[in-house]
Amino acid sequence: MKSTRHTSQSGLSIIEILTVLFIISIVSASVIDNIKEINRPLTNTGFEITHYLRLARARAISQTQFIKVHPSSNFQIVSSSGETCETATNTISNLTLNLSNNTSLISNSWEICFTPRGLSNTSYSFQISDELSHTRDVQIALGGGVRIQ
Repeated sequence: MKSTRHTSQSGLSIIEILTVLFIISIVSASVIDNIKEINRPLTNTGFEITHYLRLARARAISQTQFIKVHPSSNFQIVSSSGETCETATNTISNLTLNLSNNTSLISNSWEICFTPRGLSNTSYSFQISDELSHTRDVQIALGGGVRIQ
């Protein structure tokens, strides 16, 4: 008896290869788009300021004190505590924000005071800018909420 052998060739069809390439291109496009978001200094500084203001508000609530937040320069925001907004002069050394990524505050003549209930004494808006003169508005509401636009 003779044995017959069937030889089959295995491989990928052109449709399978194109499908794999299409999936790889979609994944790499989304990764590149996310990496671009990481390198936006103004966006990052906006998130840092938002986090800092929420931290100051949380400290006012947890310590039942008035916390005043104000810039000490165009590149630094500091906080101080006291029994009222007017007497909030005790600097909180571990609650300071140094702006990074070549960003700065456009104006440093503002202040916000958070009450022991976490409310701000006024609503206020200020701007931040980067080295290319792009700007973002930071808005603080009476309820203590922060929004970046």
